[in-house]
Amino acid sequence: MSTALATTIDALVADGLKALADYYRYDPEQIDHIVRKASVAALAYEAAPPQQALNAYEDQCAPANPRMPMLDDMQQLMRDAYQGTSG
Repeated sequence: MSTALATTIDALVADGLKALADYYRYDPEQIDHIVRKASVAALAYEAAPPQQALNAYEDQCAPANPRMPMLDDMQQLMRDAYQGTSG
């Protein structure tokens, strides 16, 4: 194994151990608060694609696309990009 790879693995393990130690310092109330904040952020994100897709659809350049974009397709593209997946 190369030295650079070993160094990278060691850094990742150290980061993982630190994250685990940080996690154990939280009490259940703090964990619930973090989960609620993440849930609100996810809900806020899910509210955005419909309006963003409509804005893109109404853009003057939309008719120049090889095929007419569908709002559902644009929303799915945004979700895939956000989640790092491909449709």
